[in-house]
Amino acid sequence: MTVFDLFPCVSPLQRYELSITRMLSSFDGGTEVTLSGKIPGMLSGTPRQVDLLARGRVFGTGVTAVVECCQRRRAADIGVVDRFIGKLLDVDADRGVLYSRSGFTTCARARAAAARYPAVMAVSLAPRIPRQRTGSGPLPPHRAEEITEADFALFLWPG
Repeated sequence: MTVFDLFPCVSPLQRYELSITRMLSSFDGGTEVTLSGKIPGMLSGTPRQVDLLARGRVFGTGVTAVVECCQRRRAADIGVVDRFIGKLLDVDADRGVLYSRSGFTTCARARAAAARYPAVMAVSLAPRIPRQRTGSGPLPPHRAEEITEADFALFLWPG
């Protein structure tokens, strides 16, 4: 049972904050966290805005993770995920967690699940999720209440 089960009416902002807390608890001690900062783009040469940057160790191996939240009326599409992957490459992050207040399209979820370097986790903050088209194959859990600290640890694990 999670806090979302106990309080099903939590707001998207509360879902976001609780989910971020879960992710950060997956890091070993001594994690460096930058909130809402500019990170130099290694490829573009221009500063890139990120919601959160975490540098630390997971299972003893160094990890750099960027977190962003997409706030759109419609479900985030594949273009949103592709732009996020481009930003991760530019700032030399090996992991990224992309949140969406309105969920993700099936294609966007599939694109995020297939990303390897950098790895991407798509997390929906929407109370209702757009239906998945049949035949698209199994996709990993993506609702904020479905993802546990163990899921984040496995995602962040560089192995």
